[in-house]
Amino acid sequence: MKNFYIKAIVIAFFIFVCAGICFALAHPLPIASANENSTELLMSFLSKHGIEITNEALPLGHTEVYDASASSALADKSLFAEEFFGGTSAMNNDGTEFTFGSDKLTISSASFSYLAKSLPHKSELSGINLYNVGKKAKDIAESHGFDLSGSIISCEEDNGVYTALITKSCYGLPIFNDTMTLTMSADGLSSINGVWFLVSDEKKRGAKSVPAALIELINNPECPGKAEITQMEPGYVLLDPTQNKTKLKPVWRISLADGKVFMIDA
Repeated sequence: MKNFYIKAIVIAFFIFVCAGICFALAHPLPIASANENSTELLMSFLSKHGIEITNEALPLGHTEVYDASASSALADKSLFAEEFFGGTSAMNNDGTEFTFGSDKLTISSASFSYLAKSLPHKSELSGINLYNVGKKAKDIAESHGFDLSGSIISCEEDNGVYTALITKSCYGLPIFNDTMTLTMSADGLSSINGVWFLVSDEKKRGAKSVPAALIELINNPECPGKAEITQMEPGYVLLDPTQNKTKLKPVWRISLADGKVFMIDA
């Protein structure tokens, strides 16, 4: 008899749990509706303060960022030049200009500039077009010693001259002022210039919320009384790219229809 009561209790508990699961499946929590309501409230709040933004431009969900350090790849100029040319090269008296044949690499504390008078990489650039220029630019940059893992490449063309902007990233998010630009055509590579930093000592944390960042934008005295936000994306900026060592600062990059860009701390 005692075993019978125990079995009855177990069966009843099992039925209760199953009933609860079935009810939950039939009546899910309105998460999507809650998110939609929150978005509508935020957009309404912004509109009252003269700021318009579309659903497409408004980031959703939780964003994680990293506080990190960054070291310039240009700190050791001789080593950078050797890796860039794939071997030794001539050096001028002040140690900032390196030559390889008719090509010249100039390195300052803040940036580098490569002027390729010999128009190298002509064979690699044969058949260049807007569909393959990104891949060709990546291959050329890597042949000069750059590690482009996770980098973001955008390209433009003007009368047969192609420009590839390569932006370094940190865990998938762009470092907006850590970039290099390659200029090339079917005749060969014309130039490479920019800055290039290596990221280290990363510590992950949650980013400032989208509503909090937008409130900061509204309170920014440089923000126009009426504005349309066309893009809002998380990323980073180098605090001082003129130094060999600096910090990586997480930001929300907010672009307006009039061309203004605001970097709000994230």
